[in-house]
Parts: sequence; structure tokens; C-alpha cells
Amino acid sequence: MNQTGPILVALELADADRHLIEIATAHARALSAKLYLIHVVAVADQEFVGMPKDMAAGTSADDPEVGYAYDRAMEAERAREQHADLGATRAMLDREGLEATALQLAGVPGEKVVEEAKRLGAGLIVAGHRNRTVLGEMVFGSTSRDILRAAPCPVLLVPMPA
Repeated sequence: MNQTGPILVALELADADRHLIEIATAHARALSAKLYLIHVVAVADQEFVGMPKDMAAGTSADDPEVGYAYDRAMEAERAREQHADLGATRAMLDREGLEATALQLAGVPGEKVVEEAKRLGAGLIVAGHRNRTVLGEMVFGSTSRDILRAAPCPVLLVPMPA
């Protein structure tokens, strides 16, 4: 493989990512390539990703926006936790002597991974793939399929538990 750019690793920040990271780091070592760890927070309204923890603090129980504000606060808290997990994964790779950059983005996962691959001039994208039923694909979609269809470089799909 003619690898000229960094390796992007699309992470879900789940236990199954370990296998994905092992494969990506083996390729990075073999190719002396930099790793970009990418996690995409799928949010409906991206402006709320960084919302402060106490957003709903002064809201009255009679306010119709209470449920909405609470949901958004929980979504923002999850995004902060995922960002910390992503940073911990990067730090682990740094300790192993691998150059890695962690990126957390907001939007549609497949689209964002492809956009970053183009922006960074990636030589390879490593992503997990689940074998879902037709109904599962219809309901949940397929990030790996979206990446594969639009990627500007080779894509390595790693089988993941369903």
C-alpha cells in the first residue's frame, strides 16, 4: 500500500475500540504514520455541545423548556465525558511512543470522518463495521458504509461485535 498521509481511526469510545486501536497502531508503526483518533458526537443541534453543566439550574418546573434544557445538558455532559475518554486514549498511545492527535467533532459521523480525511490528506481510514440486519441498517444506518462510499483514501473496515 502506498501510504502518504496520516491514519484516521474512527472511534465510538466503546470497549470494542480496543481491537480497532490495536490494528490501527500496528499499521501506524509499520508505515511510520501519525494517528488521528476521531470521535464524532452525533447531535441534532451542534451549538449545544459545549453548553455549561448548570444550563438548567435556574429553570422553573413550570417552564415548557425544562425537559429540552435537561436533555441538552445531559447531551453536553456526555460529550464532555467522551472528550475526556478520547484524551485518555491519546495519552495511552503517547506513552507507547506513538504520535497521536485526538479530535472530537460534532455532526453526522460518516460525513465528519470523510471531511477530516480530506482536510488532513489521510492515507488510510480505519473504522469498525457491524453486520446488521436490513432493519438494523434502516433504523441505525451505517457509518462505515457512509465512509466507504465517500472516502478520499483506502478504508480498512474491522469487524466489530453487533
